[in-house]
Amino acid sequence: MSLPKAVIAVGCNCEKNIDKWFRSIIQQTRKDFNCFMAVDSSADKTFSAVEKIAQQDQRFHVVAKNVVGQGALYNRYVCTQKVKDPETIIMHLDLDDAFYTPKAIEIVEQAYQDNDCWLTYGSYTHGDGKPGGWNRVIPDEVWKNNSHRKNIWSTSALRTFKKWLWDKIKKEDFLLPDGTWIRRGTDMAFMFPMIEMAGKDRVKYIRDILYLYNYSHRPQDRKMEDRSVNYVRNLKIYDKIER
Repeated sequence: MSLPKAVIAVGCNCEKNIDKWFRSIIQQTRKDFNCFMAVDSSADKTFSAVEKIAQQDQRFHVVAKNVVGQGALYNRYVCTQKVKDPETIIMHLDLDDAFYTPKAIEIVEQAYQDNDCWLTYGSYTHGDGKPGGWNRVIPDEVWKNNSHRKNIWSTSALRTFKKWLWDKIKKEDFLLPDGTWIRRGTDMAFMFPMIEMAGKDRVKYIRDILYLYNYSHRPQDRKMEDRSVNYVRNLKIYDKIER
C-alpha cells in the first residue's frame, strides 16, 4: 500500500539550480506526492520560478514568499504545518539541491514499509562529485545511552520522517534564548529530538546515495553555526516514546 509523501523545499537565491531541483522531483518513479515550497527574499528570480512551477504542476504549492528572510528552520516549520495526514513521510529537499536518483522517493517509501520505521537518514554527494562526509551508522553505545548530542554528527541527507514525529518537537526548541528562530545548524534542531524519541528500532540508515548537495559554506557562516550547534547540543534530551 502506498504511503502519503511530501517534499519540503526551502531556500533563497536558487534560480540557477531550481530547474535541476524540479526535474529531479518530477522524474521520480513515485508520482503520488505533494511538494510545499517556502522562499526567502532573493536577489534573483527565485520567487517567480517557484510560482511558475506551482502553476505547471498541481502537486507543488507555494507556502511562503518572505520579503524579509526567515531562515530554513522557520520555513520548514510553516511548510510542514500544511501537511495534514500525520502518517505522511516528510522529505527535505532544499531548492538549490536535487534528488540524486529517480528512485529516491521509491527507496525511501520501501524503507518505511520494510522496517516499520519513523525516520530515515542517508548518504549524499556534492555537486562536484565529492562524496558527503557526515553520514554514518550511529553506534550502539550512543543508542544505549541516548547520547546523540554528545556524538559526532551522523544523520545526513536525505533526511525523512513521519509528520507526527516532527509534531512532537516542542516549538521552543526551534528558538534561541532571545525568541528568534535558529538560523544555523538547523538540521540538528529537529533531528536530535526525533532520533531521541524514535530509538534505534524506528530509525533506518539508507546507504544508497539519494541526495545531491550544492551548498558551500561561507567562513562567516561557520561562527554563527558553531554558536547554534553548541546551544542545540545542550538542550534537554527527549525521552524515547512508545507507539
